[in-house]
Amino acid sequence: MRKTLFIVEGQTEQVFVSKFLEHLVALAQYSLTLVKLHGGELINVGQRGFPEDVATHHIRIVDVGNDEKVNSFISENVEEFKRKGFDSVFGLRDRFTGSSTRKPINPEAVDSFAKNLEKTFDIQVGITIAIEELEAWFLLVPEFFMCYSTALTNEKISNVLGFDIQDTDVETITHPAQTISKILKSVGLDYKKRLDDSYKIAEAIDYETLYLQKTLINPTLKKFVDQLESALP
Repeated sequence: MRKTLFIVEGQTEQVFVSKFLEHLVALAQYSLTLVKLHGGELINVGQRGFPEDVATHHIRIVDVGNDEKVNSFISENVEEFKRKGFDSVFGLRDRFTGSSTRKPINPEAVDSFAKNLEKTFDIQVGITIAIEELEAWFLLVPEFFMCYSTALTNEKISNVLGFDIQDTDVETITHPAQTISKILKSVGLDYKKRLDDSYKIAEAIDYETLYLQKTLINPTLKKFVDQLESALP
C-alpha cells in the first residue's frame, strides 16, 4: 500500500485538500484520514474512503494549526514518517502571515528547504506556498458565490470589488479571504474561516475547472496539483 502525507496549516486547507483528493480519486480504492495536531498530540478527526486494511493507497492530511508550524513539523518528523512507510510528504501553507513584523515567506527558500530534506532522508518532500492565501484559488472559480446567493453574479461581484474578478490575477489580491468576506457581506453573509465555513465553500468549488483549466494559468496551483497527482496510484 502506498502512503502519502499532507501537512497543512489549518482546517480550511485540510478540508480543501480532502475534497480535491476525493474528486481526483473517486474511482480508486483509497483510505483518507484527517488528523489534527492538538496540544502536541495527533487526533483523528475524520475518515473517508475504504478501511486502511483493504485500501491500495492511504492518504493522511494533518492540520498543524499554524502556518509557521508546517515546515518545522515536517523537518522534525520526516524520519519518523519514512519509518512508518510514507512514500511522500507534502506541505501547504499561505504566504500571507497576517503580521507586518514577520518577513514575507520566500517560496524559493522553502523549495530549497524541502529538497534538502528529500535528499537527506530519501523520501519525496514538497511544500506549496499559496499566494497570498489558499482562498486565492477559490477566486479562480468565483461561480461558487452563486451557491451562497444567486444575486452574486459576476457583475455584482465586480461592483462590490471595483474590478472584474474574472480578468484579475488572483495572486495580486492582498487578502483573498477578506475579499471573499467582503463579497458575501454585500448580501448579508460572511466568511470567517470557521469549520462550517470551510465545508460550505469547499463543497461549492468547481474542482474540475480548477484541475483542467486553472492550473494552466496559475503556476502555484499547478505545483500543488502535481503533488496531488503524484500521491495517486
